[in-house]
Amino acid sequence: MSAAKADVANAAVATRTDLYHCMNDQAADDTRDVEHGEPSDDIERIEAQLEQLAGVLERCRKVGLFAKTVLAAGGLILVAVVVGATPATPLAVLGSMAALVGGTVLYGSNYGTLQHTTAAIAKAELARTELIDSRELRLVWSEDSPAADAREIGRLTRFL
Repeated sequence: MSAAKADVANAAVATRTDLYHCMNDQAADDTRDVEHGEPSDDIERIEAQLEQLAGVLERCRKVGLFAKTVLAAGGLILVAVVVGATPATPLAVLGSMAALVGGTVLYGSNYGTLQHTTAAIAKAELARTELIDSRELRLVWSEDSPAADAREIGRLTRFL
């Protein structure tokens, strides 16, 4: 049982540490002057940051699922003790209460990390979109592309 608690604690610390490093890297990168750098380098940096944040988000989801499982197991054991399906031993009662409290704390901590990670992803995606829009890219059409068919349909609907 202590190995499982250690794994949960290590996962929570790793998630918070990853998020801390992601947010600090982002803050350090935001302080430099983007105007003097290449936009493609900035887009690549943001893409790498988004991949890192996606990993943190995935770990948050896994830890959240584990926390919910621990909560459910603790609740089921406590209900089984109250109903009389299992004997009311101190180990069962204290174990179920510890699972309920530990699962609640883990879920709450993980939920905060999940919210911060989601906000950081939204901010990075917005920055990436602004950089791409600032490049003033032009559209390239070919006669074989589906977009060319869409242009033809657009022209035909104007006449109808």
